[in-house]
Amino acid sequence: MRKILDIIADSIVIIGKDFKIVFANKAMLELCRLKEDDIIGRMCHEIFHGCHEPCGAACLFDALCPLAKIFKTGKAVSVTHRHIMPNGRELFSDITASPLRDEKGEVIQIIEVLRDVTEKEVMRKKLEEQESFLESILEGIGDGVVVIDRDFKIISANKGYCSQVKMSCDEMIGKHCYEVSHHLSKPCYENGEECSVKEAFETGSSHRIIHTHFDKENKPIYIETVSYPLKNESGNTVSAIEVLTDVTGRFGLEKNLKEKVKELEEFYDMAVGRELKMMELKEEIERLKEELEKHKKS
Repeated sequence: MRKILDIIADSIVIIGKDFKIVFANKAMLELCRLKEDDIIGRMCHEIFHGCHEPCGAACLFDALCPLAKIFKTGKAVSVTHRHIMPNGRELFSDITASPLRDEKGEVIQIIEVLRDVTEKEVMRKKLEEQESFLESILEGIGDGVVVIDRDFKIISANKGYCSQVKMSCDEMIGKHCYEVSHHLSKPCYENGEECSVKEAFETGSSHRIIHTHFDKENKPIYIETVSYPLKNESGNTVSAIEVLTDVTGRFGLEKNLKEKVKELEEFYDMAVGRELKMMELKEEIERLKEELEKHKKS
């Protein structure tokens, strides 16, 4: 049996009810960088965690102990475990632990098969950290940021966008963007409006426009939207990220300035018109005076 288990590439260990290791195959010994005499009879948590207490104790944070669970339930367990090997090396393993029973059917030992997934786990943690970092950036941006799929459904949104439309993220995820932003039952471009997301999908490049959106209370807000295509490994645009800046205040100021300019232009036209009339009237008076003088002389 040992020869068979030593051929297997995965690390295999058998542990007794008292947490002591009773067997380790060749792959396990190589993983631990120990000889058989250095591991047999030792506590599993001492060898694999450098800890004097079983998994789940304070020194192991939230580690789940397969052995304890199997002896409690009698069922096999699959977990991903963080190990600290005897040489201090951190190791992550996918563990499949199964019960070994005696003639009466009682669980007396467990057999664990460990597969080293350290590289995958380290990569996963890095990706999680990157995602967390990007999320913190997006949440810190005052502008709205929303990701939209090709069906114009909202995949994700930051707090800035939620604040603009006065809805929670849970309320809008899965809904169509035109339903949330425009309170429409069909895409806004079908109503004759320009759509930056549609342009990003069709051209594969960014697009900028000014849109009138409506919040949950149906109040209009003026939004400058810039959409960027998000492409897969094949270069196909699968979704779009839209950055939305509330320019309601700026738009209102521009509107007021335009109205003021129009009023001044009208006033100017009126004033100029009056000035011209005054000049004509003055010329007419001078002409009449000249005729009156001629009449007197005659």
